Amino acid sequence: MNERDEAAGGAAPAPFEERNRRIIPEKVIARQSAPDVLTRMTSWPFVSRVRETPEQAMKLIAGVRLADVVYRPFTVNEDARGGFTEVFCDSWGLPITPAQWSVVTSHPRVLRGMHLHLRHHEAITVIQGRALVGLYDLRETSATSRQFMFLGLDGDSPGCLAFPPGILHGWYFPMKALHLQSVSESWADYRIDDNWGCTFNDPELGIPWPDPSPILSKGAAEYPSLRALCARMAGGPPIVK
Repeated sequence: MNERDEAAGGAAPAPFEERNRRIIPEKVIARQSAPDVLTRMTSWPFVSRVRETPEQAMKLIAGVRLADVVYRPFTVNEDARGGFTEVFCDSWGLPITPAQWSVVTSHPRVLRGMHLHLRHHEAITVIQGRALVGLYDLRETSATSRQFMFLGLDGDSPGCLAFPPGILHGWYFPMKALHLQSVSESWADYRIDDNWGCTFNDPELGIPWPDPSPILSKGAAEYPSLRALCARMAGGPPIVK
């Protein structure tokens, strides 16, 4: 009995076990005994699934599969409690060693891009919702130089899309979405001198974005054409916006 109970002249509270049995009948308590609970838990099915091979899972909509772009579908482990999914592992051999992870939310009709980095690798994983990803290969020595790739990523079939430096990239969200983004160099280190971009709908890109007027950041709305970007890259560091 605490000081407040003593001041009020109340009786000491009953032990926890007694109070518990007043609320929950003994038969119910017996049915919920630890051995029974463990028996039920071990009888739940545990499902480990990979829905498709990497080739099947990569939903290519238009263009070609660019050289050195890697897609890895995740193994989704599910049981009656929910699910567990690994989103990165060194042993997978993805072409990226993350230095920074970011969680990004996007409203419907948002387009992020087109961005370009010449030093770091990047990866994107859609957790909820869907994204349409446009990539354009600016690497002069690449087997797919000056070609584009347009594909879909879906949170219901999660996986990781990773690509090297020198590829213009952007993602469009037709619905509210949540995605993970990883880079091999932190934003604080690359934002000044390795943060390039061009307008998302430049005809030379050839990417068939479905929305002619998406929601853009102020910086992306002011990005130059692809040709102007290439000329600017030859002349000095990017303009940071």
